[in-house]
Amino acid sequence: MQNLYISENKLKHSIGVARYMQKYAQEKLLNEDLAREFFVLGYLHDIGEEFVYDKKDHAHAGGELLKAQKYKYWKEVYYHGDPNTPYISPALMVLNLAELCVQNDGTVCTIEQKLNRLKEKFGENSVQYKNTKALADMVRTTPIVIK
Repeated sequence: MQNLYISENKLKHSIGVARYMQKYAQEKLLNEDLAREFFVLGYLHDIGEEFVYDKKDHAHAGGELLKAQKYKYWKEVYYHGDPNTPYISPALMVLNLAELCVQNDGTVCTIEQKLNRLKEKFGENSVQYKNTKALADMVRTTPIVIK
């Protein structure tokens, strides 16, 4: 594998996702242990970008890398951002929510702000907008329940 380097903005995004997930677990799930796990998951979720030329492949590359390390949440990394995923878990739903609510520079936004930005940049019929809209719909309709 060749290192292609994660951009500075992507690092800001990753720490933003990590903090969003941590806060969600603390405030909504009231679970401090899970908050720490979610922080690490959020921080690692885009690790695959270090090793792929086509950024569309980063989730699978990162998931495979973490699977080889026996990381507990490798499937969440592998399937994040995919509105048609065959795999669903509470951690994946929180990760996808954080992805929708954290911009590339790490700042927090609403899902609607993210969708509007994509619509303006790429158009309502773009793959980027349609996939993000489908992901938002999935996150909005899938309950996050920790057993």
